[in-house]
Amino acid sequence: MTEKKLGPYLIGKILGRGGMGTVYYGTDERTGDHAAIKVLPTGLATQGRMRERFEREIETLKQLKHPNIVQLYAYGEEQGELFYAMELVTGANLAERIHDKQQFSWKEVSQFGIAITKGLKHAHDFGVIHRDIKPANLLFDAQGNPKIADFGIARLFGATSMTAEGGIVGTADYMSPEQAFGEPVTPRSDLYSLGSVMYAMMTGSAPYHGDSIAEVLHRLRYSEPVPIERLSFDCPQEFSKLMDQLLEKDPQKRIPTATTLIRRLESIIKETEASPASFELNIASDVTQGSDDDYQIKKPKKSDANNLETIEQQDSKSKEPTPNDATVELDTGNEDANSSDSGEDRFVTMAEDRSKSKSRFEEEAPESYWAARLQTIGMIVALGIIIGLIFWLPQNQSADALFETINASVEEGEPEEVSREITKFLELYPADERASKIEALQAELDLAQQERRYQFSASLRLKSDTLEPAELAFIEALNLTKNSPELAAIKFRALLDLYGPGNSQTEKVNDCLILAQRRLDQLNREITASSKSQMVKIQQRLDFAETLHKTEPQQALKIYAALIELYKNKPWATNAVNQAKTEIEKMKSTTAD
Repeated sequence: MTEKKLGPYLIGKILGRGGMGTVYYGTDERTGDHAAIKVLPTGLATQGRMRERFEREIETLKQLKHPNIVQLYAYGEEQGELFYAMELVTGANLAERIHDKQQFSWKEVSQFGIAITKGLKHAHDFGVIHRDIKPANLLFDAQGNPKIADFGIARLFGATSMTAEGGIVGTADYMSPEQAFGEPVTPRSDLYSLGSVMYAMMTGSAPYHGDSIAEVLHRLRYSEPVPIERLSFDCPQEFSKLMDQLLEKDPQKRIPTATTLIRRLESIIKETEASPASFELNIASDVTQGSDDDYQIKKPKKSDANNLETIEQQDSKSKEPTPNDATVELDTGNEDANSSDSGEDRFVTMAEDRSKSKSRFEEEAPESYWAARLQTIGMIVALGIIIGLIFWLPQNQSADALFETINASVEEGEPEEVSREITKFLELYPADERASKIEALQAELDLAQQERRYQFSASLRLKSDTLEPAELAFIEALNLTKNSPELAAIKFRALLDLYGPGNSQTEKVNDCLILAQRRLDQLNREITASSKSQMVKIQQRLDFAETLHKTEPQQALKIYAALIELYKNKPWATNAVNQAKTEIEKMKSTTAD
């Protein structure tokens, strides 16, 4: 059986599975080096959103090069499968160490925190928020260096595209409150998650844990974690204060930046007399050592020479490649080989990816270095002028382009995908005649996001002191829509009557009332459609009961009584219920006579 191959990698055993594909053990057939190969299968690669998310993960990793972040080696596509090769980290992850009940001292936790925070700082400096810092995503290499893995749901600062219902992605046990409840995430969200991880290292579990997501989120909103000083008696008071600050529910009260956290942890270690730790973490320098070429092909060992010669001889005798054969271009300098067009087989090393932009100043004489530096500065100035000219171009042209992009996304049924363009249009072109349409679309997106938050609260039966009474009533009605649509409609109607026109309301309540009216209209349409088909069958039972009046009157009475019991609270069945009551009265009077 032929081994599966992606690029130069022979694919081995499965290392793990997830929603974003499968990770395999890979061996470079040219060098014998090993890597972890993450693959998005053909079926998922054809789904636009999954493909976009996978490619975004690759783009994120391409920006990041730090000893405490799992390194990207290469990426490509072959026979419809997207893949990338990354550093193979052979040690256990932190979740496994915590599960094995390894005890960590406060100093070990501090050292670990410094290392991971340095990786986070590097990511934050490039505008990347990880959003899923948890023990399972924090790995140890063979030397004990901690590394951050899985940037599958990472996001750039300020990104506004919506996610699943409620706007929630990530792992509940280690998720920041703002992320858990659908609010915007910031670098402080990652620091909160890291604080939860550090807490788990010392206590064996996350600050808020439970048997279900609903239980975890309820505690996250309404409870406070047990202070770390009560669970670890030997930790310094400053360390305990630091942990409290990391786990602040309000992001503004939290430690603000990764740099601040690193300095605080280093200061606590320095000021405290520390005994030799039984477990030492190797914290690498922020500066990556070694060659800039991340993927140099090694010279074969002498012991491998015969094998390589045999392979070359076999290759020379093999048949000519057919159009179906997958080919891999390496170090050719041919731009077509690195094409990112969907469906084309390609394989790109990080060295190749950087080759076009890599600085050659270090290899040149000092004079040419400064000449090149001045040339670069000149290019930057020229680029700034070009960008300035773009902003000073006639507004209608740029407005047209933005409007076309927005309109195309709306027609495809995905207006949330252009929320950034909508904001930009309204900021740059408020006087444009189409601005009113864009404003209306923005209002719709805001309402949709607000309703998703209500739906999330309803699904978890959550209540909040920050919600208005009208919002709580809306959530209560939402809980009834699936099992009791008629009762839900009554609740929505009552909500509109109580808080409707004529009252001075906040913007949040006004939005809530708009959503309530839409829900009521939708329910009325659904109830009407459903009631028509049900009424046909109910009428059939009424007609059948009428035929039983003389032969089986008791059976007829049972049918009428059952109909009344089942449908007495259904407004659309009022006529049928009244007819059943009338027939019962007739039968009683006949019997009395």
